[in-house]
Amino acid sequence: MPAVQLLIGNTMNVLVEGLQFEGESTYINDGAVEVTIFDSDEAEVAGETWPLELDYVSSSNGNYEGVLTADLELVRNHRYTVEITATKSGNTGKWREKAPAQDRRFSS
Repeated sequence: MPAVQLLIGNTMNVLVEGLQFEGESTYINDGAVEVTIFDSDEAEVAGETWPLELDYVSSSNGNYEGVLTADLELVRNHRYTVEITATKSGNTGKWREKAPAQDRRFSS
């Protein structure tokens, strides 16, 4: 299973775990963390208000979560870019990963 999956017509959880400054061991529990999903033309995917802010998970070590709506206008087998941006004290980290849009399958 890929690290990032976009499931057509499904509500999806987004979770960032263990956010830290690079090279440091202290967790960031008070940052601003957002997600945006782009299509192959780098346009924001319709069906959500972007960027979607992720909420800090209380009493965690740098964990943030949010929920994507099932109304995202995803096209089967198209590849999208999921971008996570984290900001704290003027520092910004950005992660981008490609993800295919798929139907949810039955378990075997």
